[in-house]
This record gives sequence, C-alpha cells and structure tokens, in this order.
Amino acid sequence: MDKLRTPCWLVVGICILLANGCAERKTDMTFTRGIFPEARELAPVTHVHQCRYQCAITAVRGPNGIVGYLFDEVVVSRSGPFRIRVAIGSDVRVRNATVTSYPGERGREVRLPSFAKQFDGKGSNDAIRLGTDIDAATGATISSRIMADGVRHALQVVGEMK
Repeated sequence: MDKLRTPCWLVVGICILLANGCAERKTDMTFTRGIFPEARELAPVTHVHQCRYQCAITAVRGPNGIVGYLFDEVVVSRSGPFRIRVAIGSDVRVRNATVTSYPGERGREVRLPSFAKQFDGKGSNDAIRLGTDIDAATGATISSRIMADGVRHALQVVGEMK
C-alpha cells in the first residue's frame, strides 16, 4: 500500500510544478499582449552576453516575425538587488519599463507607474540621464539612477543583438 502512495504524491507534485509553470507563462503572455497586442509567442534568446548580474531576454513573436523583446535583469541598489523588466519594440525603443520585485523599504518609489512612464519611447541613442532626461522619484534617487542605468543597458544589449 505504501508503495502505491509514493508515486501518487510524486505525480501530484510534478503536476503542481507544471501547473505553476503554465500559470507563469500565461501571466507573461497577458502582460506582453498588453504592450505588444500582436504577440503570439514568447521565445527565450539564448545568446545573452554583457549582463552585469542576471538577465534574460525573451523575443516576442507576432504573426510576421519578432515584434519586440522583454529584457529582465537584476540590478543592484543600496537597498539591495531588484528586478526590472524592459519591453523594447523592434525599433529598439522602450515600450514599457517596470520594477518586477523590490526588496527594501527605501527607494520603493521607483515602482510607481508615473516614474516608469518616463522611459517610454526612449531609444538606444537617447542619453537617459537622471536629472536631465528622467526625473528621480522622490525618496528614491539612488534606485532611480540604477533603474535608468538598467534601462540604458537593456537598450544597448538589444540594439547590439539586432
């Protein structure tokens, strides 16, 4: 009887892991279609270099080819590492920049949509300088600078890929 129970629990555990993976992919596609309505498929880009910490690039494919990229990176601020996601169109311009996780209390203002919206439309030839092109979030000057650096880095890497 015990021999039959072990495989059942193993199967249940595997099913839960698979279901969580499917839910995550569905969430990614829902997020992606909000930015790239023509998105049909997400494909990881395996040739990733020049990442300072941890990053991943995902190609967003539409019916006629690649319509953009999702650039996920861990950046490091005084409050600790945090994750950003930059959606970049095929024209190598920011469509959306967001903080996907932030560990500390200090600097959390970089998560505000009003701050992130400033990056929309920026391209690889734009300077993206804090205080000149981007206003720092109040109470989050260092995290704002780190976010600007991360967005600039994402544009550089995607621009060099193309």
